[in-house]
Amino acid sequence: MSAITMNDWEGSVPLYIASESYGGRIAVEFAYALAHAVQGGTIRCNLRGLFLGSPWLSPVDSIAAWPQYLAGLGFVDEGGRERIERKVAAVRDTVRQSERPGLSMEGWHGLQQTIVQETGGINCYNVLKPSRKEIQPHDVESDEVLVYGETLWWYSDTGPPPPESHTSSNPLEQLMRGPVSHTLGIAATKRPPWGTQRTAVFDALGDDFLQSSVGTVQRLLNETDLELVVYSARPYRLPAGDTRLDGSIVRTLAGEPFTTEPSGIIEGYRSRYSDRFTHYTVLRAGHMVPADNPSAMLHILHRHVGGTPVE
Repeated sequence: MSAITMNDWEGSVPLYIASESYGGRIAVEFAYALAHAVQGGTIRCNLRGLFLGSPWLSPVDSIAAWPQYLAGLGFVDEGGRERIERKVAAVRDTVRQSERPGLSMEGWHGLQQTIVQETGGINCYNVLKPSRKEIQPHDVESDEVLVYGETLWWYSDTGPPPPESHTSSNPLEQLMRGPVSHTLGIAATKRPPWGTQRTAVFDALGDDFLQSSVGTVQRLLNETDLELVVYSARPYRLPAGDTRLDGSIVRTLAGEPFTTEPSGIIEGYRSRYSDRFTHYTVLRAGHMVPADNPSAMLHILHRHVGGTPVE
């Protein structure tokens, strides 16, 4: 952290929590705990709000939307849709049986396998992008490759990935071991390649992965003055669906288009559900909005954090 951030941490420096996908589920829980610590006087900081990118807030609602979504786009026929729906129902039932949470992940693995088999393989970040059909061995334990098909080596934490997986041309490795490590003051040398611990982390959080955080979002809106900004796009399969927030807290308003200058191109649509809750549907993007449409992401940040004026 920079010196000015450390000096002003308890004063004027605003704090925003930004997250993506499953990170959104963790972010709202973290923000709720932090907000109450601030209110109780045990922590002093200027917490302002959250940015939730394609958040995995209500997993069961999200996966319930997948069968019809895939059928509507032509990835599966009616039989495929029904087979996926049966897997979704099995996951929903096991999530409700909280006595044995491990069963939920077994159902999740089965659902992922069925989707791959029925579609022949799709890019879950952005279903409009090309993908390769890859048949996975039946004894594979982790489902990470089924969700993020380009990273086959996520299956194993027993050793580093092949050298070609982490070269100087890898953008994510460059970002995390370059600007991010530098900004956080973390030495980037003598560290394992970025991502080699993901499977272990995913497995450790397995029992939590399919739990809902909608109630916590509701409490953030009811009990704090934090601003919530949600942004997502349509052409991806991961977190889509209904968050089912109380209608007394949020009111549905028609989305208005937003543009970026100087192009004037419509980048998406903004809907304000309350004074502290805004949702953006971003065009020309999949699951990773900042990577797919950085102009739209910059617009959102400027509008809610500050900087260059926006319309």
